[in-house]
Amino acid sequence: MNNKQLQIVTYKKAQKLKKLGFEWKVNGCYFFDGLFEQYDFVENFNCPGREVLEMDCDEPSECFSAPTVALALKWFRDVNGMYGYVFPYNRVDGISFGLDYKGYKKWNFGSYDNAESALLDKFIKLLENGKENN
Repeated sequence: MNNKQLQIVTYKKAQKLKKLGFEWKVNGCYFFDGLFEQYDFVENFNCPGREVLEMDCDEPSECFSAPTVALALKWFRDVNGMYGYVFPYNRVDGISFGLDYKGYKKWNFGSYDNAESALLDKFIKLLENGKENN
């Protein structure tokens, strides 16, 4: 990943977000085989329009919106009311990062991006299990 770009969700996370109802417009998507494609326009690739279907896939079920991790976390906040945060803390060997969600804390992530991705994993798992209020 280029340091000037935001982290895109993985193919597996994109598939899970689609099942959970993510319908926001983004400018990138994965196709059935995990191939990532970025466009000059935004689209809800989980329900793609004709332009995408004609260019890259045959069926809407083969397309998965690929938001940034930050946008996916915003979706969890705005649509599902799930709030968590990533925080830095000092260690003897340097700065590390942790995450917090309603008292659930996890520590020792080597980067902000890794902690943010782990928070997204936690939200996906909670929503998949129907425990968004825990």
